[in-house]
Amino acid sequence: MTNHAAANISIFQIQLFLSVAKHRSFSAAAVENNIEQSNLSRQIARLEDYLNVSLFIRSSHPIRLTKEGETLRGLWEPLMEAFDYSVHALEKSANSLTICISDSISMINDIHSLREFVAEKLPEFDLQFLFCPIAEYTDYLTKGTADAAITIYIDEAPGSDLFEYYKIRDCLMTVSMLKTNPLSGKNEFP
Repeated sequence: MTNHAAANISIFQIQLFLSVAKHRSFSAAAVENNIEQSNLSRQIARLEDYLNVSLFIRSSHPIRLTKEGETLRGLWEPLMEAFDYSVHALEKSANSLTICISDSISMINDIHSLREFVAEKLPEFDLQFLFCPIAEYTDYLTKGTADAAITIYIDEAPGSDLFEYYKIRDCLMTVSMLKTNPLSGKNEFP
């Protein structure tokens, strides 16, 4: 690979490469990406030219990745996940706040007053609520599915090194969020 090869590689080519690797088929990847197979093949050929390596063993059916192709797939899949996450984060409105509510029975019984309480405390936000299993709310926060989570109070809350917890009501509910969240670090939740 030349020093300037990376400058010639597009996100689109990486997406196409990963699609072909996933489907092990140029035609299936072309359908998934809504392009003609000949165009997809040209894009992959250019990518291989830029890198000066073969990425696929085309003589087998279904096609297989070469050693170099396997290496790039292992590196580029997380790269594209991070890229997709960053694009999704930018698409969210600055005044949008998604709140994950755990599915514990005590909270579902009080969901209407809970929504009113949060909306009153955060009137400047367009609030979206979603339900999640109590065991998964930390995943919702770390993956960016939710900005904050409202759960029942837990003495030994998981992820205390990543999250801020605030008691918001005497009915033993807490709000959890990543410490990097702009609302984090305040003495109390609004």
